[in-house]
Amino acid sequence: MYSDQCSDVLFENVDLKKRGSTDMTGIKLDPLYPDGQSISCEKKKDLLDLLPFIPPVYHSFYTSIKDNAAVRNVIDVEDDIDND
Repeated sequence: MYSDQCSDVLFENVDLKKRGSTDMTGIKLDPLYPDGQSISCEKKKDLLDLLPFIPPVYHSFYTSIKDNAAVRNVIDVEDDIDND
């Protein structure tokens, strides 16, 4: 309960309890990226350059990341927006 005045006004109570839950068991969502997402070739090269500092057990993950020349770096996109 809260009051921002110094008068004898009664406080109001607000019930914040959930009234019920939505049944999510019947909802089927398709994968957003069924083939996975790709990163830019430059970003993958940078990640592979860091392999000497990454434990060998994780190397297969980094080498299997998909790259695509059509994917742009987010930093490049932000630079384009700033220049407009």
